[in-house]
Amino acid sequence: MRARFTLATALLTALLLVLVTPVPGAWSRIALAETGDEAVPAPPADFPVRVGLAWGQTAAEIGSTGGLWIVADGGVLGEVPAGASVRAVLTGGGLFVEPLQSWFAGPVRLVPFPGGYISFQGRAYRGEIQLVVTAKGQLSVVNVVNLEDYLLSVVPAEMDHRWPEEALKAQAVASRSYAVANLGRWAEDGFDLRATVDDQAYLGIAQEKPGATAAVLATAGEVITYQGRVVAAYYHSSSGGHTENNEDIWTGGSPQGYLRGVPDYDALPENRYTAWSSTFTVDEFSQRLEAAGFGVGRVTAVTPGRPAASGRPATWEVVGTEGSRTLTMQQMRSALGLPAPPRQIALAGAEGPVSVADPDADPAVEPEPAPAPAPATEPEPQPAPDLAPEQGPKAAPVAVLGADGLVRARPVVGSYALGAGGVAQPLEGLAAVASAHGYVVVGAVPRPGATVPSRGDARPREPEQGGAPTPAPAPQPEPQSEPLPEPRPAPKAEPEAIVVSGSGHGHGVGMSQWGAHGMALLGKSYIEILTHYYTGTKVETR
Repeated sequence: MRARFTLATALLTALLLVLVTPVPGAWSRIALAETGDEAVPAPPADFPVRVGLAWGQTAAEIGSTGGLWIVADGGVLGEVPAGASVRAVLTGGGLFVEPLQSWFAGPVRLVPFPGGYISFQGRAYRGEIQLVVTAKGQLSVVNVVNLEDYLLSVVPAEMDHRWPEEALKAQAVASRSYAVANLGRWAEDGFDLRATVDDQAYLGIAQEKPGATAAVLATAGEVITYQGRVVAAYYHSSSGGHTENNEDIWTGGSPQGYLRGVPDYDALPENRYTAWSSTFTVDEFSQRLEAAGFGVGRVTAVTPGRPAASGRPATWEVVGTEGSRTLTMQQMRSALGLPAPPRQIALAGAEGPVSVADPDADPAVEPEPAPAPAPATEPEPQPAPDLAPEQGPKAAPVAVLGADGLVRARPVVGSYALGAGGVAQPLEGLAAVASAHGYVVVGAVPRPGATVPSRGDARPREPEQGGAPTPAPAPQPEPQSEPLPEPRPAPKAEPEAIVVSGSGHGHGVGMSQWGAHGMALLGKSYIEILTHYYTGTKVETR
């Protein structure tokens, strides 16, 4: 029994030695007594920014291009050569660093050797990486980097590096200002800014481009100020002609004097977001609102509210089978996944009693036959006129804008327009019926030869060459027309689709990047660009 116990003890001891013994070449422990505090590499100090590369994690693996030091508890505890990595796991309320086989409560710094770069998830970064355990018991991977080095990656990630120099300079100053104004935004997660479009896109060293780097260096230290403070310089891709006031986009915020809507210069041929349109089924539209927390059942109507700075509706009232909700322009954009806040939302219903012609027909150029002589006897009843060429007189047509956006034409007499509430209105003359559920009559377009002169305008025809004047024809009695039937309410057409259209890409507040491009092409400087899009501001060096 004693021999068996001794053997078991020996095996357990050997196993523990294997677990705690360093892997040759993977890392080597450096005693604090040998290194001293002066050997601990200093973190970036030239206006450091803490950028969250990942958050809410339970583990992380960090490498480097040329080896790195593991720094914790005030000293260098180990080093990892190039090609190896450090894996850390969140466990037991602390951070277990596998190469060291040790737990740490505080942050662990991973510092690249001089001339090398730190790497995470396949991307190399300047500065160092810190592994932080948050108060919520989660792991954040934080890149600590100097502000100007951070911008070297941000500017070409946010704007095409091939664009004009003045546009890139404007982007550099806007990005620098945004970063400075938002330091500490995600403090509870252990960092200042996220490396995503939640703040600014930051993709590491591989994203850096010469043109963008030159713009950052040329504007070093410059920020946008309003009434003495650095502003959160929001920007977007394209506003579609006019930017927005901040309070119309983000609810709950007070109006900011430097974030006023201004005309944009983004209508460039390369900008594919100058106009766009999306069509949803009613069910899809309704389900997207429901998923975003704005459910009203099956949508039956969408009504625009007051216009915002750009002319877009600032709000939308959505009515459905289970109630109604009022959404801001940005809420509607987010719920539907649109490129920008919408300008128009139209419900396309099933066709009512109004019949339409072939959309390719053009009444303005269709030849009209000459009027037939008045019959001596009562004419035989004729079928109702249609849009096909006919031998007898034809009434002036009416142009009708369909719910699908196409203009069609048909005679006025005998036609009806389906108006608001599904009520059919007879078209005995010019009419205008505006309804999201029906058609819009945009005017009567007389055909050539069918224009009826007003009273007092009739005059004899001019004589032909060498001939005598032709007397005017004797007036003929006007035929008695049958009275039109009283209009009957048409059944209300259920909407079949919802067409959403607009222009621009992004929230529309602050600087338009395509607009900066357009202003640069017009010869404007980056300072002129910035002070145009950020009302009442200055560009200063801090």
